[in-house]
Amino acid sequence: MALTLYDQVFIEAQGLLLAENTSINTDLTSDDQDVMTTVKGFAGVSPSPDMRTVSGENVIPATTGIEIKVEEWKVNRTEVTLKLTFGGSGKSCVTKGFFKKVSVSAGVGQTSKMTFEFTGTPSIFA
Repeated sequence: MALTLYDQVFIEAQGLLLAENTSINTDLTSDDQDVMTTVKGFAGVSPSPDMRTVSGENVIPATTGIEIKVEEWKVNRTEVTLKLTFGGSGKSCVTKGFFKKVSVSAGVGQTSKMTFEFTGTPSIFA
């Protein structure tokens, strides 16, 4: 049986590669509403706008700190461009939006890390 090499997703924010990223999750979501009628039962959906959400975790180097201005972008409601790229296939998607949550955690015997939640325009990997 042959072994398979599996892909990773890399993230760039405003053109800066997040080299300290340890995990990423992304979803295409919408708030489509189910439509049900007394005669048809489930009749379909009433569509709502799509959006791409991205969450991630980055470790924080002691000498340089957080590698992007994520807290500044959050507080100033700066529109940010994120590019997500599969390292093997090169397929990518680009979304523009806003950081909704930024958290920093640290502790004795733990790696300091920054986590974030982002909501942006819908895009697909192509």
